[in-house]
Amino acid sequence: VSFFLLSSVIFLLISLLFPQPSFSEGIQEAWSGIYIKGKKSGYSIIAIRQIDNGYAISENVEMIFKAMNSYQKIKTAANINTNKDFLMKSFTYQLQSEAANLTVEGKLINSNLHIKTSSPSNKQEITLPLKSYPFLSANIIPYLFKKGFKENTRYRLSIFDPSTLSIDEMAVELVEKEKKKIGNRAEDIYHLKGTYKGMAMHTWIDKNGRTIREESPMGMTIIQETKEMALREPKEGELIDIIDVTAITPDIGIKEPSKVKYLKARLSGIVLKEFNMDDERQKLSGDTIEIKSENINNIKAENLPVNKKGIEVYLEPTLFIQSNDKEIISFAKDIIGNEKSSLHAARLINEWVYKNIEKRPVVSIPNARDVLKMRAGDCNEHTTLFVAIARAAKIPARINVGIVYLDNRFFYHAWPEVYVGRWVALDPTLNQFPADATHIRFVTGELDKQMEIMKIINRLKIEIIKYGD
Repeated sequence: VSFFLLSSVIFLLISLLFPQPSFSEGIQEAWSGIYIKGKKSGYSIIAIRQIDNGYAISENVEMIFKAMNSYQKIKTAANINTNKDFLMKSFTYQLQSEAANLTVEGKLINSNLHIKTSSPSNKQEITLPLKSYPFLSANIIPYLFKKGFKENTRYRLSIFDPSTLSIDEMAVELVEKEKKKIGNRAEDIYHLKGTYKGMAMHTWIDKNGRTIREESPMGMTIIQETKEMALREPKEGELIDIIDVTAITPDIGIKEPSKVKYLKARLSGIVLKEFNMDDERQKLSGDTIEIKSENINNIKAENLPVNKKGIEVYLEPTLFIQSNDKEIISFAKDIIGNEKSSLHAARLINEWVYKNIEKRPVVSIPNARDVLKMRAGDCNEHTTLFVAIARAAKIPARINVGIVYLDNRFFYHAWPEVYVGRWVALDPTLNQFPADATHIRFVTGELDKQMEIMKIINRLKIEIIKYGD
């Protein structure tokens, strides 16, 4: 079950919301309480101060999650230097949890964003070409406020997500200017709407740019509070189990889901055409999906190394899947030994990951080197490491993200696919080879693509039409 994916969605939502102090009065700071479905989950503090030729903006967030009877405390810190128009010049970002210590540094040079990342076992540098100025959440409202809001005008901004090292577009518009009672007086309040990956977030700010309240999907609300109120830690009974509250209960249960080889279900509540649902394993017709688990006995498996035109990309190393790492290559050789069949080699890797990675929820940005060192994680860690080892063994492999049926409900989940003559889905977290037919894929790809799953969280409804073995 993907605790990482859900916690990443929450932190992305927080990073896209705009808790702001009044930046019209010099050095200021703002404290906010973070709530999920009305229950306290953490706090944020953001401060803006003037420096030579611009501004320094800092934002710190701390949250506590409950997941599968464990508690996870997560901290993020962002520091941004901007010019006088609040356009970003450089930044640092840190994410800390029990299992993660990630630092990302970025600097704009000409039309490129130069990035350095550092984690316990991994340091990398990349350069992203830019079409427009990138924004982090903390400098969006100051920039727009200084630019001057206009009703019925949509501003399209490039948002950099430091956790996935990706840039995507966000649209921000002034919905209305309204009068609201703040304390004992009526004030002009600006209602802003931000749209990112199809999700709407709402922010209300006063005439000085100070955030009053924010609302986003997943029942998340950020409310301006005093420092004392914001720092109040959630009581144990308050904490939301984010895996539990995002699970999907179908109309009927599925008996022995691990043995299910065929599933037919009706999907509703989301825009299905936004996802490429069809492949060899699953077919979508209207709102009805049919899934058939692969019969691996009928596959004429290719020998290693697998060479197939058109899918070479699934053999290549990436920022998070370091299949060219010497230690990962060595592990791949040790695991598969002299095995020549790509199918049998994939099974050996699947079994090794299942047996050697402890199953517990962790908050990290999964990359294969760190997972190999930590030897713990949920489905994202299992899948990331599996794909890296498979690629190192010259088996094309990729990441699927969607849902899986466990304990009477569907949960958000990640699992890999390998090409062994055809694509085969498997699951090193659950020790399935192939994966059962309750695995419903919505997205294929790494972290930047996986955030597309935000579009279905707390929206998707499932009606089981038929299932069997």
